[in-house]
Amino acid sequence: MPRSYHTAAAALAIGRPLKWLDNVLSRHDIAGVPRQTRGLARAIPVNALLVLRIASDLCADLELSVPRSLDLAHLLVMSPDGSTVLSSGLRVQVDLTQTRRALDHRLLETVETHVPAARGRPPGQRRA
Repeated sequence: MPRSYHTAAAALAIGRPLKWLDNVLSRHDIAGVPRQTRGLARAIPVNALLVLRIASDLCADLELSVPRSLDLAHLLVMSPDGSTVLSSGLRVQVDLTQTRRALDHRLLETVETHVPAARGRPPGQRRA
């Protein structure tokens, strides 16, 4: 079973606010991330985090829209050399090895320092 991370750890690992990640996950289909209803914690696999990390960089660096960034990031992750050629002839390439290594490092730091928030109703107090 592949590793997966909750949204708070994933947001820290990709360097985006939790609200940004929640909005992306609720509005867009991302391979490997099941659509959930409210109240359930999402489990985000590492491969989906790689797509999200690259999409985040494309949004920030190239000012692309989130849907276009996600499409392009998916193409880049699926290509053997981390590159794709756009319809205009422009080639976009990402160093997948370095990006995976950096993401793994951030995930390790995040898991060591971040504990997921308790979900649901707090346990009731017992009366003496």
